[in-house]
Amino acid sequence: MAWISGLRRWVSAAAAVSLAVTAVALIVALAAAANARGASRQLSARLVPAAAASGVLLDQYTAQMVSLRDYVTSARPAALAPFTQAAALIPDQQDGVASLVAGYAVMPGQLAAAEAAQRVWLADIAGPQLAAMARGDAGRARVLQADIPVTRPYSLAVRSRMVDLQAQITQTQREVTTRLIGAQRGLLAALAGVCVVVAVIAVGGVVVVRRWLLAPFTALRRAAESVAAGEFGTRVPAVGPAELADLGRATERMRTRLVAALAEAERAEDSFRGLFESSPDALVTVAGDGTIAMVNAHAERMFGYTKTELAGQPVEILVPEVVRQAHPRHTDGYYADPASWPMGENLQRTAVDKDGREFPIEASLSSLPAEAGQVVSISIRDVSERLAAQAERERLRAEADRERFERRLQQSQRLESLGQLVGGVAHDFNNLLNVIGGYTEFIAEQVTTLAAGTGGGGRLSLTLLIANPSFLSEARANPSLRLE
Repeated sequence: MAWISGLRRWVSAAAAVSLAVTAVALIVALAAAANARGASRQLSARLVPAAAASGVLLDQYTAQMVSLRDYVTSARPAALAPFTQAAALIPDQQDGVASLVAGYAVMPGQLAAAEAAQRVWLADIAGPQLAAMARGDAGRARVLQADIPVTRPYSLAVRSRMVDLQAQITQTQREVTTRLIGAQRGLLAALAGVCVVVAVIAVGGVVVVRRWLLAPFTALRRAAESVAAGEFGTRVPAVGPAELADLGRATERMRTRLVAALAEAERAEDSFRGLFESSPDALVTVAGDGTIAMVNAHAERMFGYTKTELAGQPVEILVPEVVRQAHPRHTDGYYADPASWPMGENLQRTAVDKDGREFPIEASLSSLPAEAGQVVSISIRDVSERLAAQAERERLRAEADRERFERRLQQSQRLESLGQLVGGVAHDFNNLLNVIGGYTEFIAEQVTTLAAGTGGGGRLSLTLLIANPSFLSEARANPSLRLE
């Protein structure tokens, strides 16, 4: 194992030297990069915009001068529009240039001198000419403008101040550019040093790998390739330096656990397939793109397709034509957010088999996360017989209800007839009772009268009187009869 310790010593020494050289090179590179970044930022953020802004400002000064000359020459108010526009833009442009050149030694003073020269030109040259034009004295304005020895120094002062400012900006750009180039050279030198260190490390690494590590790595690679090819019985050797040996032992433990996990996964898959195939319902698994991924034997019998025919087909093949176009919109929404989509258990739908026969089904959906997105499992149950039995029960229940109603109707009709009969009998009997009662009251009155007339001398049979009412007249004619 001495060669292993020697390898470690050489590797440690080489690593220390490489780290030291790399650290120095990185420090130099960072310093150069910081300098280059500062110079580049100064150029891009201040000097280049300052040069452009100063040029625009000079153009605006020039536009005022040209516009004033045209206006005085032509006496057209429209010729003064550039003058007015430039006057409105110049203050903001001056502020912008001032903010860009702030902090430099000379440029702020040059900008202030240019602004002062512009103000003097406005007061001494532009002001009198504009005042004359405002009074309508165009001749006076032209005379003032034609006095070149007086007007030219003012305009030259403005231009010269601005040219000095632009020249100073250009000079500063050259200085910053020189500093940037120097920083880039330092950065390139540091990077070259890092590259040399990397090259040395690479060469040393190649030598070490070829001499001490290639054979152990080759053994480990061959064992890993064998395992990856499906030969899980291949043992991973623990060879080479201690680190590689530890890697081999760890890989061997991983292989043994992988073999156990694969065996368990195969058992779980066999159990799942057994449950999947033995399900009393038709099961259809739909991938995230809306195609059928897997079906069980019950689904084959229900729809008349084989598994091969259904694999890869859109799930709409099992949907009637009338709703087939709208079906992808619902499935896309369900795949996007299954939790919030109103689809779930015991959905009443209509399906179509291979022969085009439509039949009612009851479907239950459940989403499962997968590597390629959501996978939806659909449990389908043919409810044709159940619906037919339910319809038959409803029909029988309706017939029973109708029969009960008819019996109740007949019973009510019989009770109504009986009530009418009893009412008629009672009415007739009541008539008889009224007649009897009338005769009784009449007889009682007559008897009372006869009794008072006879004074109790004759005896008259009440029974005979009731049985023969005409006898009453005889009783009146013969007072000697006695009422008994």
